[in-house]
Amino acid sequence: MGRKQALFHGDDRRFDDLADFVGNYFTNNVKYIADVAGGQGMLSRLLKKKYNFECEVIDPREYSLKGVFHRKTYFKVEMAAYYDLLLGLHPDGALPELVLASIIRPTLIVPCCNFWSPCRMGIKEMIADIQCWYKEHEVSYDIVCFPFSGPYNIGMITTPPISSPVKIREVGSHLNKSDQITEIRGARRQFKAKARSSKFVKSKGCCIQTNVTSDPGTT
Repeated sequence: MGRKQALFHGDDRRFDDLADFVGNYFTNNVKYIADVAGGQGMLSRLLKKKYNFECEVIDPREYSLKGVFHRKTYFKVEMAAYYDLLLGLHPDGALPELVLASIIRPTLIVPCCNFWSPCRMGIKEMIADIQCWYKEHEVSYDIVCFPFSGPYNIGMITTPPISSPVKIREVGSHLNKSDQITEIRGARRQFKAKARSSKFVKSKGCCIQTNVTSDPGTT
């Protein structure tokens, strides 16, 4: 009943599709989830109701659905260590911080608008550029295509690099936001996309492309 009262832009199926994917893919590995730029919190509500995750929205906007935990603030990379998983379903301006946080915690990011680079980029070009950043910083990633309506239905699942605690602290504490964003933007296009063979796995209507250590290719 509460869902009928909520108004959303785009395909409503994205919330169910992403919640079901997280519930199946991260079973027994995740408890605390940050729903970054999660708006009204429909994804958080479904993750709690269907899969009993402890999930909260991090979003400076005030509105949220009843019963959804909400931190009214912008997401910062320093927050990442508290959570087991960081979700960004169309995270808009939080995209750069989420990508940075992939060095510290697992993430699942489904980008839409280009808040990644000052350069004009379509969705495929932006995703390829982010993959270059992952490659440079030794972040393992898979690409997943969700069954809800595109073109903003391509997600990236990441695993942090095996790194020393000192390096993680440096990312979380010693870099200010302007330095972080400058680092991200400066890393773009450092790797050329190369053709490679990929393995695809079906998971609840989603197509996962594994890409752990090879050079990033176009998707």
